[in-house]
Amino acid sequence: YCPHCKKLVEPKVEDALPNARLGNRALALSAHWHYGLGMPSRQIVDLLSGHLNTVVSQGGLFGMWKRLADWLQPWCEQLIDEMLAGAVLHADETGWRVNGKTHWLWCFTNQDATFYMIHPSRGDPALFEFFRETFDGVLVSDFWACYAHVDSTHQYCLAHLLREFKKVDGANASAEWKEFSKKAKRLFGDALRLYHREGYDPQMFQSRIDRLHERLIDLMLIQSADRDVKRIAARLEKYWDELLVFLSHPEVPPTNNHGEREIRPAVIMRKMIQGNQSEAGAKTQSILMTVFRTLKRRGYNPANAVVDALKTAIRTGQLPPLPPPLPSNN
Repeated sequence: YCPHCKKLVEPKVEDALPNARLGNRALALSAHWHYGLGMPSRQIVDLLSGHLNTVVSQGGLFGMWKRLADWLQPWCEQLIDEMLAGAVLHADETGWRVNGKTHWLWCFTNQDATFYMIHPSRGDPALFEFFRETFDGVLVSDFWACYAHVDSTHQYCLAHLLREFKKVDGANASAEWKEFSKKAKRLFGDALRLYHREGYDPQMFQSRIDRLHERLIDLMLIQSADRDVKRIAARLEKYWDELLVFLSHPEVPPTNNHGEREIRPAVIMRKMIQGNQSEAGAKTQSILMTVFRTLKRRGYNPANAVVDALKTAIRTGQLPPLPPPLPSNN
């Protein structure tokens, strides 16, 4: 009580969100269990009530997780800006269920961050919700058609292409296909060996890079009656200048393995939680998966980093910037 103002004055409680039933540490930890590790919400309720003497319902948990996602959403906006300013970006997508309907989980990632987005579209509407600005770097992806609509330099995944050759090898025994497949696999094998050569420098091997492009052009212009040869040759012709970009840009990997590895935790989580029951739940899922995965990639304890950020946000009224990668994590 202030005798001068004649009012009751209370300090800000920095360890819990306004009107929250859980403190920030329990809230961040439970959210990390669910959105970072894929633990089902029923198990989290049992763990909180049985071991931590904290009684809360599943609905109450999801309501608090949604509020947490609202507080942390500025970090996702910051991430998009950072990733679009980067040199290399990987992209991948997979199916997701929201209220029983098919949606798509998009994953955009680089060495320092992973951004997840659940969207009803597998095409341009979702893609350009992320690419809201020009991306001047190199986009690494599979051959899904809509990626070509992003106005940037592309590196299409050689692993996908080589798997296609292996698949056709098992079904097509024609002499034309065998000769075509042999030349193609030798070409890309030579390119990969050059790229992985110790001390590789594009300027030192420019003549070999030019020769590899010439071999690729010769391969894509092959005339054949074999249906598989015609189909793959047409793909090579369509993407010929976007298959060997990694030779001129050593910072760019020749495959999208990083994107596939980063989408895998979400795929495992999908098997555990079976998707979301509402669009609001899908939005919460996207934000918190993004935050926890990125903090982990940057070398932080995700729950501790969120608790520290919430304390600052409550004290100052503004969420601090997303923590940068720790030096030991680079």
